[in-house]
Amino acid sequence: MVSDWMNYLKSFKDLLKKEAFLISKLVDLEEEKYEALKQVEMKDLMRLNTLEEEILHSMDGVEEKRKNVLSILSETFHFDINLSLSKVLNFIPDDKFYDLKQELETLRQEIKAATGKLQMAVRENSEMLHSNMEIINLTLNFANRNFQRETYDYRMKKTMAENRYLVNQIV
Repeated sequence: MVSDWMNYLKSFKDLLKKEAFLISKLVDLEEEKYEALKQVEMKDLMRLNTLEEEILHSMDGVEEKRKNVLSILSETFHFDINLSLSKVLNFIPDDKFYDLKQELETLRQEIKAATGKLQMAVRENSEMLHSNMEIINLTLNFANRNFQRETYDYRMKKTMAENRYLVNQIV
């Protein structure tokens, strides 16, 4: 019985390792996207988006397997499957699984740190994309300055007067 639990815990650990690896790959892609956005390299952005979709597809498979193993572990160690990983680890007995539990805790911390980096990178890319859209809008409006309203108002919120000094703010 203990060997079955050990196998499921090792499988769980392996799946968490895969998730940590895939999240780190997403962080790398987001950092590359930032550079592509900065340089306005559309081909690179399209390539990076395709790679991101592939990684996310892989993550879906790993996540499904992780949920299945977690379901078995929840029945074995009597915890709610919806608990956070840090709380799940509290249900795993120290006496028989101490080393493995420590490895799982290390992986949890790695995933948490990588997820934080990913969120930050996505936020930075979103801001860069927003800034690029503002510049495009202002450039089109400058080229079409005799026109009464904005040429390309992707936000559909601001008036021309509100955008007048935006270039100075961005630069």
